[in-house]
Amino acid sequence: MRRRQQADCSSNNSDESGIESCFDSENEESDPDTNPTDVDTDVEGDNGANISWLLDEDKDHPPEYYLNQEDEFDESEYMDEDYSDNSCLLLDFIEKRFSQYCKYTHKDPERTMRDISLCVINTFFDWLLNQCRGKGGRRVCGVQLANTLGTYWKVFRLVYERATGEKIRGEINQKIHRILSKLVKKHKLTKGKWEKTAMYVEDLVEYLQTNLTTTKKRYTHGRHRIQLVLFCQLAGFSGNRLQALLNL
Repeated sequence: MRRRQQADCSSNNSDESGIESCFDSENEESDPDTNPTDVDTDVEGDNGANISWLLDEDKDHPPEYYLNQEDEFDESEYMDEDYSDNSCLLLDFIEKRFSQYCKYTHKDPERTMRDISLCVINTFFDWLLNQCRGKGGRRVCGVQLANTLGTYWKVFRLVYERATGEKIRGEINQKIHRILSKLVKKHKLTKGKWEKTAMYVEDLVEYLQTNLTTTKKRYTHGRHRIQLVLFCQLAGFSGNRLQALLNL
């Protein structure tokens, strides 16, 4: 393979002044071949300027076409935000929990959300952190991390914006951090993230071998067992890239 030839440094120095002169307007000379009539003089002039070229049917639609578009434009189609599936699940979860709280305290959810205040937010999250029962009455561990509470607050702001069409007032955003800090201390939430247990290659081999040979676990189709083996091996290679496997 041929190697790229190095440029001559001496030629760069000699051409530098020439390159800069390309942008020097003081030494610019007019082109003798330029026709003065090429300049559009209809932009500025009398009110009787010829605009027939704007109505050329081959190039554009008539003015009524665009006026009808303005009249028929529906702004509601562009008011809703586009969220991912996981974000929609969180939004629906917080909205459902808020409705449950209002039902428990005998309040109207829509009116309470519209007249939101610091005391309502504080009481709602305090109630939420005390919940130990999930869907179907199952016992759940509840919120254990302070980061989860912070995420719930961010989602709650989106729920409020989706319900009312407005953002939460600035004074609430300024004071909410103190409320969240007190809730973290009151419920003894852990700061930081859960440390995930590492899975070694030997553990993965044993897991895959058990999955292929066991008769206790049944699949709706035999290929699902093989697919699981493939995905587990791909996850071993892409473990440090969380979205790599999901984007396949």
